Parts: sequence; C-alpha cells; structure tokens
Amino acid sequence: MLKHLIPLFAVCPLMLVSATSPSLGVVKSLGEFRVDGSAVRGNSNVFEGNLVETASARSVIQLADAQITLAPNSSARIFRDRTVLEKGSGSVKDGANHVIEADTLRIVTSTQDSVVQVDISNPSRVTVGARGGPVEVRNASGILTASLLPGMSLAFNPRAAAASAVKMTGIMEARSGAYFLTDETTKVTIQVESRDAAKYVGRKVEITGSSVSDANPAGGASQLVVAVTIKPVIDKRKAGAVVAGGAAGSAGAGAGADTAAPAGLKIVIVEAEGATNNIRQRTAREPIVQVEDENHKPVAGAVVVFTLPTHGAGGAFANGAHTLTTITNGQGQAMARGFLSNIAKGPFQMHVSALSNGMTATTNISMVNVTAAASAAGAGTGAGAAAGTATGTAAGTGAAAGAGAAAGAGAAVGVSAAAVGAIVGGVAVVATAGGLAAAGTFVSDPAPMSRQ
Repeated sequence: MLKHLIPLFAVCPLMLVSATSPSLGVVKSLGEFRVDGSAVRGNSNVFEGNLVETASARSVIQLADAQITLAPNSSARIFRDRTVLEKGSGSVKDGANHVIEADTLRIVTSTQDSVVQVDISNPSRVTVGARGGPVEVRNASGILTASLLPGMSLAFNPRAAAASAVKMTGIMEARSGAYFLTDETTKVTIQVESRDAAKYVGRKVEITGSSVSDANPAGGASQLVVAVTIKPVIDKRKAGAVVAGGAAGSAGAGAGADTAAPAGLKIVIVEAEGATNNIRQRTAREPIVQVEDENHKPVAGAVVVFTLPTHGAGGAFANGAHTLTTITNGQGQAMARGFLSNIAKGPFQMHVSALSNGMTATTNISMVNVTAAASAAGAGTGAGAAAGTATGTAAGTGAAAGAGAAAGAGAAVGVSAAAVGAIVGGVAVVATAGGLAAAGTFVSDPAPMSRQ
C-alpha cells in the first residue's frame, strides 16, 4: 500500500505549485488554440512562461498591464513583463514598457497609448510597426537599433553583420566640440569619432564604422561610433544630371572630387570561385569578394550581401541563415564568414550584391558540393578573374537600384541590398512602404476582447 502512495506524494508538490501560481491573465479566442501543447477552445488562464499557439483564429491575451494579440498560426511565450514571439505575428497595446522579444531584438513601447506590431516572416526578417506612440528597438547587447515614430514600419535582419557594425546616413552636426549624426532611416543619433568629421559638418554623409562598447557618448547619443569611412551623399537629381550630361559638364560646374558620383561598381571574386566543398567533412571555402569603382580602386564601407539557395545544393551561414550582410574593409574586401556547405550534392551559385553611394553591382560565385575527400580543398580564382566581375548601374533612388539585381536574390532582410537603409549594432534595417509587408494591417483590435 505504501509503495502506491509514494508516487502520489511526489506529484502533490507539483500540483500545489501549479495551483498556487498566480495567473497572469486570460487568453480568449473564437477558435481553438493551444497552451503548452494542450488544446483549448474559448478561454484559458495564462501563467508565467506559458506557450500560447494559435491555429486558424487569433487569440487575445489580457494581462494586468498589457493586451497581447496573436495572429492566426502564431506562437509566443508569455511572461509578466515580456512576450517572446516565436512565430508569426503579434501586437501589444496598453503596455508601456512591456517588451516583445523577437529573435535577438527587444522591442518596447514607451507610452501607455503606444501600439506595436511585430511580424516574423522568416529567420532573416523581423518587421516592426508603431502607432499611437513611439517604439524603441534594441539588439541583444541593448544597443538602440531604431526609434520608430507612430506610423513608421521597419524591417530588420537581426543577424546581418558583426554586433558592432554600423552604417548610417544623415546630416553631420557639431555640438560642444563633438560630432553627431542622426540616421534618416532609424532616427538613431550617434556620436561620431573621426579626424575628418569636421569637414563634413552640415553635409549629408554615409558613414560606416564600429560602435565602441562601454563608451559614454555625449549629447544624448545612443552610442559612440568610430568611423571607418565618411562619404558625401550626392543629391539624386544632381547625380542624374551628371549621368545625362556627362562628366565634362559636371567638371565645368566646379564639382569637387569628393562629390562626384561614381559611374559604376563592380565585384571581383577573390576567393571561392569554382570551389568544391566536401559534404562528408563539412568543409567549405569562405568566399571573399572585392568591391571596386570604375577606376578599379577598392571601395571601403560598401554593403555586401551574400545569398545562398534555399533548396538543393548550397549551404548556410551562422544560425542556419541563407543571407549574410557585411561591410567592406579598407581594402574594399568582404568575406562570407561562417559559410558551411549542406549535405546535398551538386553545383550551385552564391549570389553577391553590393551597394555604395546609390550604386549597385551583382555577381554569382559558382561552387559545387561533392562527397570525394580529395576535393575538399577546392579551387579559387585570383582577384583579376573576369568571370567574377559584374558592373552596376546608376540609380535614381536606393530602392530603384535594387531593381537591377537578380530577381529573388533575397538579400539582407528579404529585399535587395540597395534597399538596406542602415546597419546598426549588426542589425540590417530597411524602411517598408505602407506598413507591415507581411501582416498588412495591425492585428490588434481596439474593440473589447469579447468581440475578438
């Protein structure tokens, strides 16, 4: 008899803990949903750490200080002070300081009337939209990646580049002996450290560089950035006139060398063209490309996006991603770090696109996955390989530049490299037109929960 009672005594404490744990709130839905894997219809209490998964109907989770709405086919883990969105789309309203975590991003509203929607469309794209009040987006290190005003919508690739990588565009300002720039896409203000910053004050520039951890930036800036390159951004109408009228006309107008728009970019494959990858040993050569201008000079600070096939022979970058965004170094070179082949045999192409100062270039790196151990080393090409070059064309706007790239390239955040508006704290950011691309409209319903 005693041996039958022992398991009951062991289970009872767990039952008591579950029974006495305070409920965070209530989940309601017009359809079926799941809480920690158990099917529920209608409504259910939600406790700390519960995983809520929706099916064909959305669910509304009412907490003491926030209302969370999950779109159909979405899932999120609910905590008192935060919601961890794992799949699909969700929104938070009436939840000042209630955090939404999506991949490595932390999204928080700062006012009670703010509403924020977050959509995970794929591992390389997290879209955030704001209405009613401002919203802040930070990376895993707590660096402010974007500050969204009501009506703004931005898409992010949380793992696009090194955590310290920065690329921004804005007007250089001087205040109290320091230099600042507010990015036109993310609205984030940084302090710029560069010996050349003074000569660009009052001008619109594109800077690339690295943020300094543990720094104390001045003037209310979110971070201190040591600039690697500072480039003037050419007025698009003037750039168009230069292309139409020829270089001689622009020279006659007295345009300086530092403001002349380049006629084109090209990508030279330095390493991995024609390489063979041993899929048994999971060895692969990390591709290296060099971005050059029309005069064959290396272009530092260019945004480079490497894109792998999503099916068949190919591979992946860190965390299984099929895209990698990085910035060229002082020699104009960029490496596809972390590339590993998959187990599918056969040839494939890695698409490469580059963006600098409104100009784009694209090319493909041909590789093959094999099982023969002898071919693990592969064969690369030299920097001068003609097959590894591609010339870009002038673009009226950053978005238009992407039209010349190969269709379906699937660059940084699911769009062409030309659309990348900024890289902040290693997160690639692009402005989206007309709100959230995947969800279309906010899933949050201002009506009472009973109406769903």
